[in-house]
Amino acid sequence: MRMYLTDKIIPVKSLLTYSFLQLMLLLCGAGSNSIAQVSEINGIVAEEMRNQHIVGLSVGIVRNGEVLLSRGYGMADVDARLPATDSTVYGIGSLSKHIIAVCILRLAEEGKLTIEDYVSSYYPDAPKEWGDITIRTLLNHTSGLQREPPNFDWGHSKPDSFYIKAAYKKDLEFATGKGWQYSNLGYFILADIIRKTSGYSFDLYTNLVFRIIGLEHTTTTNRSLGPLSARSYKYDENSGGARVWNGDGKERASIQVMRPSGAFSSTIRDMIKWDSIQRHGDLLSKDDWARMWQDTVRPPVKPYGRVTWYGYGWGVIKSGYGILLTHEGTAVGFKNAYWHGIDEDLSIIVFTNTAQAEPSVIARRIYNVLH
Repeated sequence: MRMYLTDKIIPVKSLLTYSFLQLMLLLCGAGSNSIAQVSEINGIVAEEMRNQHIVGLSVGIVRNGEVLLSRGYGMADVDARLPATDSTVYGIGSLSKHIIAVCILRLAEEGKLTIEDYVSSYYPDAPKEWGDITIRTLLNHTSGLQREPPNFDWGHSKPDSFYIKAAYKKDLEFATGKGWQYSNLGYFILADIIRKTSGYSFDLYTNLVFRIIGLEHTTTTNRSLGPLSARSYKYDENSGGARVWNGDGKERASIQVMRPSGAFSSTIRDMIKWDSIQRHGDLLSKDDWARMWQDTVRPPVKPYGRVTWYGYGWGVIKSGYGILLTHEGTAVGFKNAYWHGIDEDLSIIVFTNTAQAEPSVIARRIYNVLH
């Protein structure tokens, strides 16, 4: 088997050997009480990388406030011979949604909005059919809005208001509050409301928040990702290898056209910091952090397998281990998963740079090892 990358041919064995060396380093860094679990997790990652044809991935695991694992496997960029690490920058896709929800709640705490505000108060020219849509129904996907903004242009950056007004011509999928449909368009509106209420552009406001809380390598995707950014790939079944992914015709630069529904790029190291901020109740009040997963609706379908409820940018599973928050994120060839256990103080974050990867499969297998 060969792996094709641009116009070069690189044997898969080379990538797997490099991953093996990283696994050995990872083992050496594990605490004595966790060696067996870390070893098993390493085996799972190596197996899934082979089975799913993943070029590179990074994993972060936090348990009881301690970092159990924070490492990369494989390659972030094969042509540049850049290994995946916990500092590799990935597009995180819809993992951005719960971060946008936090920004909304932060503005609410500052008295600049409420989650029960009607969207029409921000868009007086919105169609009458939108009359019952509130910020809350945007957060939990019960607004009735269609999934995607109309005619999104990957090649040219346009203001969120352009797509919001384009959606005026579309009928709602259902009456607001009477159904559930995952809506990226809803998060375009939330981003624009952040602009309208904060006094800053969405880009500037969110990046200021990231700098204030110490997320040094987290940014909106329209900004430079820097030299540590991962390149995205897609497995080609015909050739038996992976090629640099151009998004089925879209240029790789399309990651720089920011979609608020998948607005951010980040690293495992930064997301571990973000996980700590959530657990310690920083940035928001304790009540508002809890509101994100307590104020839920029950979708008629399960968008992420076992998810039975949806909060503010989080899928919510109520299991024997307590509340587990989960979400996936896809962004121009990047596939990611974040599992955040509320009651058991356990989080698993998986970032990958391969379009057909199934990171939730990896997260689930790791979760089972730790139980």
